[in-house]
Amino acid sequence: MILLPWPSAVLSPNARHHFHVVGKAKKAARKAGFVLTRELVGHTPPAFPDGPIDLTITFYPPDKIRRDDDNMIYRLKSWRDGIADALKVDDSRFRPEYKVAEPHAPGRVEVCINTVNRALASGTPVLIDDDRHTTEAAR
Repeated sequence: MILLPWPSAVLSPNARHHFHVVGKAKKAARKAGFVLTRELVGHTPPAFPDGPIDLTITFYPPDKIRRDDDNMIYRLKSWRDGIADALKVDDSRFRPEYKVAEPHAPGRVEVCINTVNRALASGTPVLIDDDRHTTEAAR
């Protein structure tokens, strides 16, 4: 599971910030998504089978303020791009399922890559350079 901080309000499509501010926030989010994913999977990402990559993305808002789901999803776009970069896959293969959980300060987003979890459970080879995540078939 990849744990991300709550996405910045600057990344909201409803925010009206200077394009330089938005550009810097997008670049920082993409890089952070890349780094956090690489910390989890190591420098050699898993070898995904062809086809869709199922994700479960759970939002834990920082407070009880009501939020539009489409804005939360959009604010995560740059983070998802960084995750795709780290996994060396095209993000068009992602098939996300979105959930909104109870608020939990300071807010976070959990991204679970279900395709990897199913492969690990079935014993299908998923090559990751970290022994904690390598299946028996891949050892």
